[in-house]
Amino acid sequence: MMSVNETRMMKQTKTGVVMAIILMMTLVLSGCGETAANTRNGNGYRDGENGPVTLIVGFEGDAFNLDPHMSLNMTNVQVFAQAYDTLVRIDADGELVPVLATSWERADDYSYVFHLREGVLFHNGEEMTAYDVAFSIERGANSPAVVAIMGVFDPDNVEVIDRYTVRIGTHQHFAPLVETLTHPAASVLSQAAYEAGVDFENDIVGTGAFMMVDRVHGDSIEFEAFEDYHGGAVAVDRLLIRTFVEANSRMIALETGEIDIAILSRTNIPAIVANDQLQLVTRDNFQTFYIGMNVNNVPDVRVRRAINYAINTEEIHEVLLYSQGTPLNGPLTPEIFGYNPHLDGFDFNPALARELLAEAGYDEENPLVLTLVTNEFGDRLEWAQAAQANLAYVGVTLHITQYENPIFLEETANGNFDLFVLAWTTVTGDGDYGLFPLFHSSNHGAPGNRTFFANDRVDELLDLARNSFDEDVRMAAYFEVQEIINEEAPMVFLASGSVMMATRTNVHGLVPAPTSIPMFHTVYFGD
Repeated sequence: MMSVNETRMMKQTKTGVVMAIILMMTLVLSGCGETAANTRNGNGYRDGENGPVTLIVGFEGDAFNLDPHMSLNMTNVQVFAQAYDTLVRIDADGELVPVLATSWERADDYSYVFHLREGVLFHNGEEMTAYDVAFSIERGANSPAVVAIMGVFDPDNVEVIDRYTVRIGTHQHFAPLVETLTHPAASVLSQAAYEAGVDFENDIVGTGAFMMVDRVHGDSIEFEAFEDYHGGAVAVDRLLIRTFVEANSRMIALETGEIDIAILSRTNIPAIVANDQLQLVTRDNFQTFYIGMNVNNVPDVRVRRAINYAINTEEIHEVLLYSQGTPLNGPLTPEIFGYNPHLDGFDFNPALARELLAEAGYDEENPLVLTLVTNEFGDRLEWAQAAQANLAYVGVTLHITQYENPIFLEETANGNFDLFVLAWTTVTGDGDYGLFPLFHSSNHGAPGNRTFFANDRVDELLDLARNSFDEDVRMAAYFEVQEIINEEAPMVFLASGSVMMATRTNVHGLVPAPTSIPMFHTVYFGD
């Protein structure tokens, strides 16, 4: 049988050595200080010791839609979060903190009242008020693209109490209301900008630390520090986010100083560790890497379970993921409310996989042939190739197609696949967002349930957990949901994700958050 190592002929450093080195490094950068002038020249944005200071960040994909109510794609979110704010946010410690709201209280079983920060300005100079908050919640709640997160809010149950007070309500009892408002889909947009005809898909009018000034599709997005930012002075003058689809291109740009920060591929870890001009920034996050199955195309649970037994997730984690993140038996990561640590999961067992396939009627005379689709992000093609090799060993032929991300998302939303490789980040830190979009039958396709999984008991439990304010009831419901998912096996869980970034050694103040949404307004340059 071909191992994962054999699918990675270019791998030169074994996981154990890499991890030993990584453990000796300082992984988390923190602190802030006075902005130091960036004296490096030559890239067209740094103008010398007395000129504007520009932070350049290399992303792995293009943000194709900047409207918070039109996409849940992580790259889009990571970009527009630099310029938009939410009422509340999950900070680097995983704690709920106020942003545009100063405080809140539960009004009744259907709503909370939020008190807003006064004097906050949008990038167009207008003051942010309760009317903008109400407009944003109502617009998001009516958008099919973000129904998985915003659909719980009831546009008819949102009330402006006064200029700085707003009541936000839901269609039903909904326990994680405040946590849900941490999601970037709940960003506060300018109602005046919308009414003036601003195209939010391509432009941003928010209250965030950076304001957008230019965009070149597929290449870069440029921001300037917002002088009137309510959070205080921003540490750099400009932020330039550049797209490098190829991991090696991002790595070269970081090594040469063309960029200051890079969103990493794990294949770059050895080179980062070996370079004394670079620093690794990482921490486990709320993200789950998985291989999903379209249950309509793979309806036999014996086949789905066989696929789980056939894929060597331990080796994928150790070799392809460089042991970053945590091996998982289910859809939630350990820091998320509702995580079930007692799931049995699937050990690597090719013999059992063959038995199950035979029971389902597949053998050498009637082989199983499947398709898998993936996008161009990160190392996902390698994960797919590892699965392909594992499945070939048990007699399953897997054909792989790699798409650009927008096409990939469209194909998977429409069910044009048997298997797919993807990740889901439970940005809110609550099991509702980690389970409801992915497994409730109301969310088939684009809202999140791309496996097209449907189970009446799972629907019942997920609804119960949403409606109950009793944490014990919610936890029990989430435990049972994960047990059913384990039995029905619509996904192969690879591991939790981890924030993976690297910086030049003169870059400071980058503090990774478990949400996988990096915030760059605290980053500064210094010796």
